[in-house]
Amino acid sequence: MATPSSDQAAQKYEEAAAAAVEACAEDTVGQTCYICMDDGSKEGLVRACACRGTAGFGHVSCLVRQAQVAVQQGLENEERCIALHRVKRWYICRLCEQHYHGAVSSALGWACYKTYFGRPEGDHLWELALQILCGSMQEDKIGRLAILEPIAGRLARETERHPHKLSQLLYVRSQVADCLAQLGRNDACLAL
Repeated sequence: MATPSSDQAAQKYEEAAAAAVEACAEDTVGQTCYICMDDGSKEGLVRACACRGTAGFGHVSCLVRQAQVAVQQGLENEERCIALHRVKRWYICRLCEQHYHGAVSSALGWACYKTYFGRPEGDHLWELALQILCGSMQEDKIGRLAILEPIAGRLARETERHPHKLSQLLYVRSQVADCLAQLGRNDACLAL
């Protein structure tokens, strides 16, 4: 099975963003986005991290833009390790430094995938985007597995030419094994 197309990713992002806003609607009444300082009257707000009180409410689009800008600034400054460090904005709240979860995690995972879709095969940001998407799909084991298996196959082929990618391959294979185990496919899990 192949990874989702750009159009499929855009549709999944829209669905996930709408689900995130709906899931957070009751908790976000009367709040404002900590990024743009606008209320949630048009787009709706979300919060799915460890922030408390009035902190951590944001529009999904603002969270997406914040992550895109953070990574882009690192790339423009030719600070590859900083750019990669900044990738965490796709899955960790800037305020509380805790992972997003639930529908917000899913929306940001699809947005990340959509943002870096089309980068060349083997590009580190593309591979990270796929891993972030898979990490956001904790509830959808079959969908997650469908994305992870082609990544593992590609990394296995690349590891023959680029041995330094072995750690990435082992990480992705461990995610595949986790999905297989949770789906009860223990024989396939052990075969890895």
